[in-house]
Amino acid sequence: MKRVSETVKSRLTEIFSDRTVQKYHSKIYECAFRSIVRPDPTKSLESLRELVQDSERDIITYSVNVMEIFITECLSQNLLEIEIKASLEDCSDSKDIVDDFIAFFTEFKGRLSEPEDKTMKTTLNSSIEIPKIMDVDWKLLYNISSTYVYKLNKDLYIITLKVLDESNTTKTLEFKCSYEELQDLVSTLQHACKSIATACQHSEGILK
Repeated sequence: MKRVSETVKSRLTEIFSDRTVQKYHSKIYECAFRSIVRPDPTKSLESLRELVQDSERDIITYSVNVMEIFITECLSQNLLEIEIKASLEDCSDSKDIVDDFIAFFTEFKGRLSEPEDKTMKTTLNSSIEIPKIMDVDWKLLYNISSTYVYKLNKDLYIITLKVLDESNTTKTLEFKCSYEELQDLVSTLQHACKSIATACQHSEGILK
């Protein structure tokens, strides 16, 4: 079962132990979800800050930031509700804190599937309309010889991608490549993974 990062979990444990957060956790959730899809969420946050005393405003702002990162991590890892619930239960014994977030998250995910929320989809994931890879298969063809070359001894790979398009239809894409071309592809993907990991570490660093 997947979990969110230990850094995020430690920050969740920290905020959930605060009485102000416990009292206003539902409004903090609402503000965090709004912040993700709105380019300028300051009005929502300021309205929330006005509900508490001056000494409590910093923890409110901090908590909203933590929840934004938690929501983003849940979405980026495509966590199931049971996995999100398990992560929250690691950080809080409060049934209300856990169940209220799951309710917000379920409603939020439901709205993402509605056609009228295309703007929200684009905000959260600019590649939402691009087919998603569901499975990858490959096989190796080894050419010993050809019509023109008696001893060719050349390897050839056939890569098959199963993708899900925007209409939820599964399609198959197939291409051929040499070992060298496959190495270039793998190297490019590894570089992309490292870049994403660096970006995630940077977002976690905001919390430290």
